[in-house]
Amino acid sequence: MLWLDVMLQVAYAGASLGVVSLINALIDGSFIPEDDSLAPSEILQAIVGLASAAVSLSLFFIIGRWIYCAAWNIRHLGGLRLQITPGWAVGWYFVPFANLVMPYRAMKEIWLASHAPRDWQPGDAGPLPLWWGLWLVGNIIGNISFRLTLRAETLEQMRVAEWVGIAQCALAVPLALVFMRIARAVSAEQDRQAGAAQAEPPPVPVQVMA
Repeated sequence: MLWLDVMLQVAYAGASLGVVSLINALIDGSFIPEDDSLAPSEILQAIVGLASAAVSLSLFFIIGRWIYCAAWNIRHLGGLRLQITPGWAVGWYFVPFANLVMPYRAMKEIWLASHAPRDWQPGDAGPLPLWWGLWLVGNIIGNISFRLTLRAETLEQMRVAEWVGIAQCALAVPLALVFMRIARAVSAEQDRQAGAAQAEPPPVPVQVMA
């Protein structure tokens, strides 16, 4: 599903570039529309945007379930000194201001405890800082893009809004790729820990990278 999201983000950025070209042509007068009908690039952008929104909504639930399962698995493997419950590993995303820090702390706990459930210590978080940085910056740019799009009244304002939207798509691609790496690593470590302990394998987290 994440690969589909990546492809749609690239497609949306391409469609947005087509809209930018259209706006440029309108500004310099090289294109004068005969009526108010949408241009092909605008239609394509709308279609891809709807598909991307549907996939993003699906990923919201899939990734949320994966995070919950990953946090629960640590406890199944005998994890100690865990401070964030599986429910709050997901729930912190919905708490204003706390969602700037606590979801990262929850994922860091999942990452570290998956490697050594009983004797994990604060330490290197691997790709998590990069993932969280991309997540925060992407959300900020997305919020700016949304506000600019709503307030755009002139062609120049529309062009700026499109470029900011393209920047958001550009960040969404590496964000998805880094999260796929995290999901694979956590799943592999939890499977390894279960095998080493000769315990019943924990439920396999939802495969968001397929």
